[in-house]
Amino acid sequence: MNEKRLVGGIELGGTKSLVAVGYNDGSIVERTSLSTVEPELLVPQIADYLRSTQNSLGPIEALGVGAFGPMVVDRNAINYGSLLQTNKPGWSDFDLASALRSAIGLSPNIVTDVAAAGIAEATLGALSGTELGIYLTVGTGIGGAIICQGKPLPALLHLEIGHIALQRQSADAAPSTCRFHPNCAEG
Repeated sequence: MNEKRLVGGIELGGTKSLVAVGYNDGSIVERTSLSTVEPELLVPQIADYLRSTQNSLGPIEALGVGAFGPMVVDRNAINYGSLLQTNKPGWSDFDLASALRSAIGLSPNIVTDVAAAGIAEATLGALSGTELGIYLTVGTGIGGAIICQGKPLPALLHLEIGHIALQRQSADAAPSTCRFHPNCAEG
């Protein structure tokens, strides 16, 4: 019989971040929502929340993170868990993995926010029992993940489906909200 282990989870979104503590069977015991402010402000808030729950529930043994990007998701890369150039102010080039490890004392398992949702769908939802699936989301950004046998396909970088170039109509004069591309889906 598998022993229940206390685990932490973070969903780092473009607008809000969810932090939860629960058990490895998927049951959630405590959770909170925080505004996704600059990393120098948010990471200490996350660490404080997790420390306070550990004081009442016991030690957290593992930490999973689903984060917006783009970011390096290749576990073998020297900059694993680092965000690249992103539209989210203050987050470009931020080393999320090192910051969380330093603040919380656990090495995080980091995937994209969309891959985390895809894993959840493969475990508990619409992709349950399927060999291969695609999870797409439209929120603060546009994202996608390819899920094979319950896990995201290996990648070197965050899959940035929202930055696929679109052909604008000739009369389309709306400015892009993407600071990198004048005509991508997300912009």
